[in-house]
Amino acid sequence: MITKTEPGVKTGLKPYVGYDANVGMHEGACLIFGFSAREARKVGYQQVRDWFDTEWIDMRAVRLWEAAHLFKEGDEEKLSRNITHVIESPETCRVCGYWGKSLNESGCCTDCIDHDADR
Repeated sequence: MITKTEPGVKTGLKPYVGYDANVGMHEGACLIFGFSAREARKVGYQQVRDWFDTEWIDMRAVRLWEAAHLFKEGDEEKLSRNITHVIESPETCRVCGYWGKSLNESGCCTDCIDHDADR
């Protein structure tokens, strides 16, 4: 099955967020492209372990649904060749500093658009 991505990229990979369950995803999370949550957990483990000295049992990988916009963060060659990989620092919202939601032209996520208009 081909995953819906940004135009021009066809892949079977799916986006996942990888994080340490003890620390939580708000303290640090990476974007992982994999075929399943099990595989994403394996691929992202080293990155999360480097950040938090995470034990394997505490590593989490959760599928990100409705996230076609995140494919622009991935390595286009690896995506087109269906090679699993980790993105350590996806583009973040300039207001809240989180990633995962679509960003508008001024770099704000959908949660922060109203906050940005108040500035």
